Amino acid sequence: MREAHRLDPYIPGSSPLHRADARLKLVGMLAYVLLLGAIPWRAWPAYSALAALAGAVWVTSGIAPRSLFRRVAPIVLFGGLAAVGALFQPGDHAYRLGRVLWLDFVVSEEGARQCGLLIMRSALSGALVAVYIAVTRFGDTVQALRCLGVPAVLTATLSFVYRYLFVLLDEAFRLDRARESRTLQPPSLRRLGAQVRTYARLVGTLFLRAYDRSERVHQAMLARGYTGEFRPLDPSRWTDADTRAGAIWAAALAAVALAVWL
Repeated sequence: MREAHRLDPYIPGSSPLHRADARLKLVGMLAYVLLLGAIPWRAWPAYSALAALAGAVWVTSGIAPRSLFRRVAPIVLFGGLAAVGALFQPGDHAYRLGRVLWLDFVVSEEGARQCGLLIMRSALSGALVAVYIAVTRFGDTVQALRCLGVPAVLTATLSFVYRYLFVLLDEAFRLDRARESRTLQPPSLRRLGAQVRTYARLVGTLFLRAYDRSERVHQAMLARGYTGEFRPLDPSRWTDADTRAGAIWAAALAAVALAVWL
């Protein structure tokens, strides 16, 4: 199970963000992302204020800079790839970069602004989401979603997927190690067809084992009185500190929004 647990993005800690209620963190993160997407590109001071808020959240979380960069870099890279298309949209001031075959690459100022805006939004939202995932257990997130009115069938499905993803990966690792211990010839292109058939059999075996395990787990849950609703052993409790933190965060976001539109 060592390899599977590396997929868990939660970082244990005792910072104020770790101790805060998951409902507060989830609603605050969603409000930040929605406000970030609603601000026009000309309101650069507002983006600076939101960047400062994201930096304050990161400092409060106590996450190492290297860990945060490793989590945010893929999001920024994906956002940058998606923003490349915005460079070539038509605009008033266009600059011809060159011609490849029959394609002319022309960059406009409007396209450059939109590209930069998309990259900045992806970086800020990715940083806040990465901090949230690092300081909040997945079980607390599911419980917060249920308290906020998400249907029980959806939260139960999320819980099962998260819990048994590690179990299935561990089973897949064991099957692959068993295959390697019984394989005498190294991989080669000549044996590509045989290798594909072997991995196809492994996938089939994994599916059968997963199906058998799901039946046993379902019977065990029914025997213990499961009715479709999870009852957490440690339910979340809203404290006065959560109220104060929520009021400060709401006031900061409201100040940014009012500064932009009023």
